[in-house]
Amino acid sequence: MRRNVSLTKKQTEVLNKLKHYQGSKKTSTELGVSNRVMRDCVHKLRVKGYPICSDKNGYWYGYDVQDVIKTKEWLQHRAQSILETCEGLQRYIKKCGTKKEEY
Repeated sequence: MRRNVSLTKKQTEVLNKLKHYQGSKKTSTELGVSNRVMRDCVHKLRVKGYPICSDKNGYWYGYDVQDVIKTKEWLQHRAQSILETCEGLQRYIKKCGTKKEEY
């Protein structure tokens, strides 16, 4: 699939590395970037439509659509959990009577 998006040099390096290393936790070390930079590149690549998968073993390029589906479902579950956390904090803020502008 061809995408009409431009990638930064670092995103291109990460993408090329992930296409050749399946599930490597060492990818960020091999690229000489921090885990934070690696996560940021993966996020941006996913937003641009690249099938970057992940699990407890690390990141990889999702050549298998089933891997991509599993990653998408896991991310949706994680997003729902984060939303539930925000709702809990919102209930606390409401209970305290704090107006939105004050926090």
